[in-house]
Amino acid sequence: MAVLKPCPKIGINVLNATLILTVVAINAQADPPQRPAFRNHIAPLLTRLGCNQAACHGAAEGQAGFHLSLFGYDLKGDHEALLSGDPDPRANWRDPEASLILQKPCGFVDHEGGVLFEPESFEYQVLLNWVKNRAPGIPLGTDWIEVKTLDVQPAVVRGLPSDKPLKLRVQAEWNNKTSDDVTQFCRFVSKDETIATIGTDGEITLHKPGMTHVLIYYDRVIQPVEVIVPFADTASNADPAPTGAGSLDTAVDRQLAQLGLQPAELCRDAEFLRRVSLDLTGRLPRSDEVLEFVDDKTADKRERKIDALLASDAYTDHWTAWLCELFGLNEEVMPDGAFRREEALLSYQWVRRRVEQGTSYDQLVNEMVRSINRRPEQPFEEYIDERNAYFRDGGEDLLVKQDHLPFFWGRKHIRAASNKALTFSHTFLAVKLQCAECHKHPFDRWTKEDFEGLEAFFEPFKFGTPPKDVAASKRIRDTFRPKKGTINDHVIRQAFDAGKRVSFPGVYLKDSDDSAAVPQVDRLKVLTDWMNDRDHPYLAIALVNRVWEHFLGTGIVDTPDDLSVGNPPSNRELLDRLVLQFIESDYRLRTLHRDIVMSRAYQRSSTLKDAVPEHRRQFAQAQFRPMSAEVLYDAVFQATADDETQVTTAETMVGPRSVLRNSHRLRKLLARMGQPPGDEVCARVRSNNPTLPRTLELYNGPTFRKLLDRHNGWIGRMRSTGTGAAAQQLRTPDELLPKLIDAAFLRTVSRLPSSEERSSCLSYCQESKSLPDGVRDVVWALINSREFLLNH
Repeated sequence: MAVLKPCPKIGINVLNATLILTVVAINAQADPPQRPAFRNHIAPLLTRLGCNQAACHGAAEGQAGFHLSLFGYDLKGDHEALLSGDPDPRANWRDPEASLILQKPCGFVDHEGGVLFEPESFEYQVLLNWVKNRAPGIPLGTDWIEVKTLDVQPAVVRGLPSDKPLKLRVQAEWNNKTSDDVTQFCRFVSKDETIATIGTDGEITLHKPGMTHVLIYYDRVIQPVEVIVPFADTASNADPAPTGAGSLDTAVDRQLAQLGLQPAELCRDAEFLRRVSLDLTGRLPRSDEVLEFVDDKTADKRERKIDALLASDAYTDHWTAWLCELFGLNEEVMPDGAFRREEALLSYQWVRRRVEQGTSYDQLVNEMVRSINRRPEQPFEEYIDERNAYFRDGGEDLLVKQDHLPFFWGRKHIRAASNKALTFSHTFLAVKLQCAECHKHPFDRWTKEDFEGLEAFFEPFKFGTPPKDVAASKRIRDTFRPKKGTINDHVIRQAFDAGKRVSFPGVYLKDSDDSAAVPQVDRLKVLTDWMNDRDHPYLAIALVNRVWEHFLGTGIVDTPDDLSVGNPPSNRELLDRLVLQFIESDYRLRTLHRDIVMSRAYQRSSTLKDAVPEHRRQFAQAQFRPMSAEVLYDAVFQATADDETQVTTAETMVGPRSVLRNSHRLRKLLARMGQPPGDEVCARVRSNNPTLPRTLELYNGPTFRKLLDRHNGWIGRMRSTGTGAAAQQLRTPDELLPKLIDAAFLRTVSRLPSSEERSSCLSYCQESKSLPDGVRDVVWALINSREFLLNH
């Protein structure tokens, strides 16, 4: 079997696994090494010069007849390419000065890349010394010096645009316990050149206030260095932190103080209630709930409301749907075409049972990753009876009690080993390995060899019927085989509905000639044990960062589905604290959610005078966040429902229907409003941002018109009770219309109207054809308002 390598650190200071960096004086430029090594000097220098980039010799076909591996992932191949060429090899140790590796970059021979360095420069001397030493490559075996860590000085750059440029120094710590200055072999990149730029020599120039990182690339190591340029020396906001949120707010406030940013005040009660209700349950608060909460004067009312929401069925439904999307569990990808709807709903209930019971996230993931179709030593006939029973009466209770989800690894879009590797790393670790399929990842340390190792781990997993059970499966299928035609999903479904047993394919471990090969369940346990190693807590980091983005609109690592060394966190201390608290809580989702929504960072107002983009990145104010397609549909459904109607899970999209992509009438509508395809190898490719199709659907789409005008809705009941029978009532003052205006605001934007808003709506309704028509238009306008469409 393939051996999983220990997972390297990602450069995040979780569990004290970071480098100790100090500030020292910068030495003068180091002398070129007399005996340069290909891996430690030549390959990094070619990367720094851009020779192996996609725009140059790293292109798929190379450039001008010379090809290097992209970003230098193939050291052996690159060395051979430099020594090849007849009669003029790039590295000609018989006549070193005539080597094209020197002639072209100096401009002595035509070079599309232009002049890269001058004769007698540091770069020239390094390459010349290497060629003179007969251009050595990678030693055979493993007996060569390899970099372990980079010691960057200074570790953090703080200053003002008026300060003099500062030069970084990079010291490589080798695996033979020696060190060397490799600054001139590093490639430097600024993540935001409007804040800071960095030259090829490591010299940083500060331009404007803000926070960013510069990335240092050397060999296969990437080291981010934080750059902070403060806005002003201002005091921190003195609002007291809500109870239980201190450590997270300490990390946020400390960084705001370093940047000189003033955070927003805490939001108003009505604003908080709407925000936390949508975030925790995916539903708007009821009108009476808003009034009751605003009138409550007790100091702990927010904490009590949070606890009530966390204990609600709506919370369980909402976060089950959230997890099902993360795990890629939906109707489009279920393995058995005749039963995909049932398999999707059963998967939802399997996850829901664990959310409801408070199962720890690591246990949930372990059960899912270790999912098998068939228990070890389980007879084929017994397995078939069990699979059939899942889709009969009582099947849901049977399946949710299983400690595995039998449909997980058989999903149709991840049957290839490469797709299993990509999905596993993306779903559970938030690591993108697509680049590493072909070459070294340009912004992370993953290599093609790393990807191939994970792919090899999944290669023995096959989907179908094990060879030893083919005859038994055929006997079952022969009982309903049609006289004409072939067995398809329709035939299988007809036979099942007629009470017959049907045969199911599944995931099995291909027989191996290796007598030491481990069973499927044990093999998957190796994977989860590796994933749960707390020395590299990717599982916790990936989850807490995604959850933070859900609640605050921006991940601490942005984007949340791309954890990499080249994508450092905006607040390292905050991420460390959040991960540590999550692990110490035994991976409890409710505890994580409570910690976040109790924080001052979450409860801040979305209004802040003189706000700049850095306020958003540093969580100094609440963001305006578009609702997802499903939550938005449910919000409109709820806002237009009759007062006496209890909105149930069966009527909402945030519930079991969230996993149905093919068999419900709203699938096309939700797709136009931003629901992603269900068959993406790497799930969660979702955009909630306003689009023209979404806007047109809300303005004049038939689905939302029907919700607004349905006979058993709020407006429909208003018409049927005769409220608007006498149009002349609208011309005279009465108490009914102002109450209806208040109700329209409460059921949509979860607050009472201002006096100006109330007066404007009253005037409009009094000029309308009827009272229901006027109130309907007010509700339509509110539903299409920015205040309704955004969570803020």
